[in-house]
Amino acid sequence: MKLLFISNFYPPHHLGGYELLCQEIATHLARRGHQVYVLTSRHGATPDEHEPGIFRRLFLQSDVHYYHPQQILRYLPDRRANRNSVREVLAAVQPDFAVVWGMWNLSWSVAAEAETVMGSRVAYYLNNAWPMDPSPHEAYWSSHGNRRLGRTFLRVLRGPVAWLLQEEWLPCKLRLEHVAVCSLATKEQLRQAGLNTDHYRVIYHGIDIAAYRQAAVARQRAADDAVLRVVFVGSLLPQKGVHTAIEAMGLLSQTHPTLPVSLDILGAGHPDYEDRLHRMVAEFSLADRVTFHKPIPRSQLPAFLAEYDALVLPSIWEEPMALISQEAMAAGLVLIGTLTGGTKEILVEGENGLTFPPEGSRALAAQIQRLMEDSALRHNLSEAGQATAEARFALERTLSELESSWTQTST
Repeated sequence: MKLLFISNFYPPHHLGGYELLCQEIATHLARRGHQVYVLTSRHGATPDEHEPGIFRRLFLQSDVHYYHPQQILRYLPDRRANRNSVREVLAAVQPDFAVVWGMWNLSWSVAAEAETVMGSRVAYYLNNAWPMDPSPHEAYWSSHGNRRLGRTFLRVLRGPVAWLLQEEWLPCKLRLEHVAVCSLATKEQLRQAGLNTDHYRVIYHGIDIAAYRQAAVARQRAADDAVLRVVFVGSLLPQKGVHTAIEAMGLLSQTHPTLPVSLDILGAGHPDYEDRLHRMVAEFSLADRVTFHKPIPRSQLPAFLAEYDALVLPSIWEEPMALISQEAMAAGLVLIGTLTGGTKEILVEGENGLTFPPEGSRALAAQIQRLMEDSALRHNLSEAGQATAEARFALERTLSELESSWTQTST
């Protein structure tokens, strides 16, 4: 089968796990004998960058961190260029299926163009509710602004901008005939937003179990009960709730100053939020307990996780299904997370991990202390988490289910 993935980002230029998963899925499908191509944005790419089968042509609607009002001047030419790129790449590749992946910061008109050309031969894998989310343009121009001058500016120009960019204010008009979603929570979120999701198929993310099983063995051999090593891995964005983890560490340092617990934070994100996190570490005097790490290549993640005992997933938003939750469990880390979105489909309090409410720093601190003081609990949850990951989230299972859905659609 010949497949063209359409995605907002594609490694090595990416923002989070969803794009990394896209690359992993594409790579493994190619190993299974499929011809795989990718159409993605120009984000991070250099003019002389050339990768066989990767077309970095699409224009994003906004800077990934900050919206600049002058970006509306590029709207019409960028939209036209994107539609042309979709048609040109489809004509060049002649795929059996176009697989629409991540679309945040791309207009839904990109997917609509694929539907126009390919008809029913467009499949979607939804990791969030992007078909129903406002575009960056609508989100900015419909906001109220933080200052008086900003509010006046938005109020005066909102009407003309909405007329100029009217397509971005219209409800999404995609057919969405062949849809797989990453969790029941995402399917329900889309249903509540007004889509008919009866035909949507839930296909969970999958991971390379073997690599993380090796990490689990290495972690057990290096286990040191003297210190509980906790880690966060992911994008540093407010909705990820990393500040809750730092607050919990601050509370522990005040109430149990000798408790041997450390927190490492691996990731990058919005500059303003990163600054906030660093300020919090300074305010709580946690420099000896909290360490920041820059993102690492995905291939190094299993070995990195092998150095830790627990992973904290403090998401505030309805996390569709965090890939790192599966990876941490498979590597033998105890998952401590909020039951937002799809996380409640993998994490069960006291059975294969520990839970706490969103922004519940005191509850998180209590769970960390509990884990530190009860080595038997830590061992039992680690083993149960591994069993959960291996039974439900193997990458081969995800690949087979995706292949099956596309094969059934084409017959």
